[in-house]
Amino acid sequence: MKYEFNDHSLAGKFVLSKGFGVKRNRIPITQYTFIWNQGSEKEWLVDFIPTRIPPQTIFSLSPGQVLTVDRSGEDYCVIQFNREFYCVETHDVEVSCNGMLFNGVLTTPILVLDPEDQRSFGVLLEVMREEFHYKDDVQPEMLKTVLKRFIIKCTRLAKTQFKDHFSSTLELDTVRLFSALVEKHFRGHHKVADYANLMNKSPKTLANVFKSLSPKTPLEIIHERIVLEARKMLLFTDKPSKEIGFDLGFSDPVQFSRLFKNKTGLSPGEFKKNGILSQPGNIVR
Repeated sequence: MKYEFNDHSLAGKFVLSKGFGVKRNRIPITQYTFIWNQGSEKEWLVDFIPTRIPPQTIFSLSPGQVLTVDRSGEDYCVIQFNREFYCVETHDVEVSCNGMLFNGVLTTPILVLDPEDQRSFGVLLEVMREEFHYKDDVQPEMLKTVLKRFIIKCTRLAKTQFKDHFSSTLELDTVRLFSALVEKHFRGHHKVADYANLMNKSPKTLANVFKSLSPKTPLEIIHERIVLEARKMLLFTDKPSKEIGFDLGFSDPVQFSRLFKNKTGLSPGEFKKNGILSQPGNIVR
């Protein structure tokens, strides 16, 4: 099952499908993505980290992440849309998901659905399926409206199920803003002070907020986002590590290699050899 809407004038794209419909198991995420696991428990890799996906849960991925799935089975539902169809940054005042469900620096929340949640999300999916069949002038807006309801329901669940992670709304807003800024500027801003200035806060204030929420410091989070992008570029492009380092804002290739090896245990060259590319996107082992 796959339903797809394309807005050729704006390059917008919205897809609802069972599974990803690809043969390879390592999938570079290029669009905002929701995955509803409607089947058995899964052990997937999210950004190369083993992640347990229990039955009847929903989690989200952002452009730039990498997901490795079991090739067998399609007992999960995938919703994907690009920025041109619905930009979560622009519409954050409506859905409040940027920095939480998407573009987040903390672990992506895996939302547990009780029977009533399963029913209500199922209704939304059925409405989506119906709207994909209409080919009229209001179809794009109807699809966006249903998608927005889906996002808002996920945001509400995240705030409810993970409220103990945040001692105040201010902390939540601080984390969400930091997340969004890191996602936007990680190629050029490598220091905590850069983001503190953008947020009109001190580096110490940011450190204190994250100390209460995460074992990672703001600097570790910045570095991990840089290394994640480097991993993706090493695996899915033919660019040499020196050029990748320049693309990520490092004027000194040695500094980039040192950071990469510190986070992965491998040099960029060694990491690339673990998945040699025959052509971009196709990994030969």
